[in-house]
Amino acid sequence: MRKLFFIIPLLVLISISIFISGYVERPKTATTTSTTTTTVPKESALATELGLPEGYKAEFLLKPDLLSPLFITATSDDQLLVAEHYGGRLLRINPLTAKIDVLYNLPRGEWNALLSDGADGAYMVIGGKLAHIDGNGTYTVYSDNYINPTALGPNGEIYGYTKSGYTKSDVLVLQSKDENQRPSPLVSQQSLT
Repeated sequence: MRKLFFIIPLLVLISISIFISGYVERPKTATTTSTTTTTVPKESALATELGLPEGYKAEFLLKPDLLSPLFITATSDDQLLVAEHYGGRLLRINPLTAKIDVLYNLPRGEWNALLSDGADGAYMVIGGKLAHIDGNGTYTVYSDNYINPTALGPNGEIYGYTKSGYTKSDVLVLQSKDENQRPSPLVSQQSLT
């Protein structure tokens, strides 16, 4: 008998909590509605998950093992250049085969920005200097100043901005003396070893 006094209130509490939580099926109304199940394509589901506006699609191009990619840009031959935050590497990735090549080992915490050079290399800020890394991994300093490269002009000019205000506007364009040539390096070259 004592057990019943304990079990009955417990069952009542469980029933009330289940009903409040919505686990108990509520009575059906007299009206019936038909529901159709639509299958959402994976591309639309990913776009929704990413918060893209309706009508956009997204798909995974490749899922290589990267260590926190921070910047990504494309080269003229449709390769991807990816700068890893934790890996400290500039990678060239073939999006069709997922082949990954290490183009350059970046110094930990001493780099920023990534801009395609319009060919197979990139401009970056490395060690507080504007630098270029070509498709073979050759490192060239273009300016001893901290200039973030942000856009490449139609004639190879580099648009960027300074970190701490070397000019009043902080927006710069680096142009070559020769209209048909990219800006020339200011300092010697180092090859990746």
